[in-house]
Amino acid sequence: MRILFNHTDSAVTHPFSLSDFLAAFDKNFITSHDWIFSDMEAYVQIDGEEVEDHIFYQERFCISGDELAYYITNSYILIVFGLVIAVKKGSVEIRKENYPKLLGNMEFWEIDYESSITNYVIEIGFFDSSYILVSSKSPALINKIQKKHPEFTEYQADNLD
Repeated sequence: MRILFNHTDSAVTHPFSLSDFLAAFDKNFITSHDWIFSDMEAYVQIDGEEVEDHIFYQERFCISGDELAYYITNSYILIVFGLVIAVKKGSVEIRKENYPKLLGNMEFWEIDYESSITNYVIEIGFFDSSYILVSSKSPALINKIQKKHPEFTEYQADNLD
């Protein structure tokens, strides 16, 4: 299943911070998964000041759910561009060079796209604060997002500008 937030079609006037987006889930969901970040470009603030020496300034990395919970509680993270992927905690570690790519990956926009991370729980693609495209095999997770953020609609190839 795939859903899309199209900023240009929405009354929402600000991009989602990572904590805003993940507010659809409880802390247990976040901490019970490991999180892969790929093709990252992010803006981070701590106490209202931009921070340039932060984990989110790496292009590719993986962190535990506990680490992610800490970061989203203690900093403002705006993912301008990149993939955020939740995988079951303790899954086989994926080598950084095999992390999925967003940049130049035209397959990502296909309706029947499947993540290259076969054990993913949810995959979120952030595109320049204009689009957020979410993929999951779990209708319950998609439903949680849509309940919290009704701006998300079912993804169809023709609902892009």
